[in-house]
Order: sequence, then C-alpha cells, then structure tokens
Amino acid sequence: MRRIPAVSALVFLAACGPSRDNFIDAYIETVCEKVLECQEEDDSIQFDDQAECEGFFGVFIDDDAFEDCDYDKGAARDCLDAIEELDCDFDEEGLEAVDACEDVWDCTDSDDTGWDSGWW
Repeated sequence: MRRIPAVSALVFLAACGPSRDNFIDAYIETVCEKVLECQEEDDSIQFDDQAECEGFFGVFIDDDAFEDCDYDKGAARDCLDAIEELDCDFDEEGLEAVDACEDVWDCTDSDDTGWDSGWW
C-alpha cells in the first residue's frame, strides 16, 4: 500500500500556502471566518453568513492589483495562520496579523501599490 506518500504530499502542500491565484480568495475566506466567529462578541459587526461577508470584503481587493508583484507563498501561509489565530479582541494581535500579511506581495518593481491589508 502506498498511501503514506500521498498523505505526506497533502500535508506538504497544505503547509506551503495557497497558490498565487488562490490567495486572495483564501484571504477573504479566512477573514470572514474570523469575523463571523467574533461577531458573537461584537454586535457592531453583523453578517448573515459567510457568503455575505465574502461579498462585502471582496469589494476591497482587486485581483489584478498584484499582477506585476512578486508573491511569497510562505508569507501567504503565515498571513492566513496569523488571522486564524487572532482573538476576537483585535487591538494588539490585529496589528500583528496585518504585519504578517505585509510580506505576501512585493510590488517594489511595479507600478502597483502592493498589499495593503490596513482595512482589516
């Protein structure tokens, strides 16, 4: 039986982070999972479900904005992990999640402004 290599490959792929094409969707999905979790504690944030939240946050990120930027898959994984690990009190830890997300895109050699997750 050769199941162990297949399982190892899945673990390896999951640890690497999302592909460039999938990161923005994964980012919005992760943000919304956290927002929905935390809205139970903060009634100023209210979405009916994941789809409504993703539709709202999806407006803020243009998929084409990073076309000419370099993408760091490891930083993308770190970014998503930092958001998942946030407590619902976003004060200091929220700033750390933003910092973890700043290294996902490097747009220094392009006209794009780069990754700005400041709205989080």
